[in-house]
Amino acid sequence: MLKIGVVGTGWIATRHMDALIKEEGVQIAAVCDINEQRVQEIAGKYGVVPFTDYVQMFEECNLDIVLICTPPGIRLGPISEAAKRGIACFVEKPPAFNEEEAIEINKVIEDSGILASVGFMYRYAGAVQKAKELIGDTAVPIIRSIYVCGLAINPDWPRWFFNKSLSGGPLLDQAIHVIDASRFLVDQTSGDIAELQAFGSNQSIPKTDEFTIEDSHVLNIRYKNGTIQNHTQSWAIDPNYANIELISNDFHLKIDLNPEPYAFYRSKLTGVYKNSPIDMDFKDEDFYVTEMKTFLEAVRTNNKDLIRSPYHDALKTLRVVLHANKSVEENKGVLV
Repeated sequence: MLKIGVVGTGWIATRHMDALIKEEGVQIAAVCDINEQRVQEIAGKYGVVPFTDYVQMFEECNLDIVLICTPPGIRLGPISEAAKRGIACFVEKPPAFNEEEAIEINKVIEDSGILASVGFMYRYAGAVQKAKELIGDTAVPIIRSIYVCGLAINPDWPRWFFNKSLSGGPLLDQAIHVIDASRFLVDQTSGDIAELQAFGSNQSIPKTDEFTIEDSHVLNIRYKNGTIQNHTQSWAIDPNYANIELISNDFHLKIDLNPEPYAFYRSKLTGVYKNSPIDMDFKDEDFYVTEMKTFLEAVRTNNKDLIRSPYHDALKTLRVVLHANKSVEENKGVLV
């Protein structure tokens, strides 16, 4: 029986917990949050022990796994305490709020030898996996991607997301998923990015003291292997849609990452591959569940190779979006 603790009680934490309670051989033992009312509510819902101090949770619960579902600025502390005790870590994205902390966390993980995975769930989507299988080692000249949603016009969404100093804005919070999936697809070895230029705008929602993010972005990216990519991102367009197009003379593949509005868990692959039509709907999947099942199996078997998003690789994706935010702020292209 794998004993699991959860730090943070936002929607992504409950998304994972709803899946975990259906899994055999696992037990959610405890949940931690500094909001005492919220943690009591969540603990009561799932029948687990509540804590407001993660160190106390680690000391009292003898955990095998911890899910780090905190805001992005709260990563180093709980991961370090977990590593001291040999507890495997599932870390929600982004892997950290800045590169310096991410480097420190990566050292903690590497030195301790714990299993750690970052929550880039698109790497586990059926359409992404099938597209990766089809293209193999073939060069991808052009990638065109987009993710738009109405998060910033949702009155019920937590307002800290719109404070760039806390969330990093749409690039760090959401574009990071599509950029990571693109890295995963485009280069079988590293997916390294050489340079980029990003633009941000507030045509839809003007900035205020409370709303300090850009509501929309465009990124132009050049990979070290020669692939070029254009990515469009917005939090001010509803309903949501997200896709990645891989374009070459041999194929034109479109990966729909939510083929229906608000279907945040399944994917579809369409297009043409070497003159053959492709139409594959992975309607029965839930890539959040696949991601977590894979992590559980990696922990059970102590097999790091099962993890598709190890922390050291997630650090590379983090670096890209941090540089994209820098490009927006400085209004110039930057080397990654």
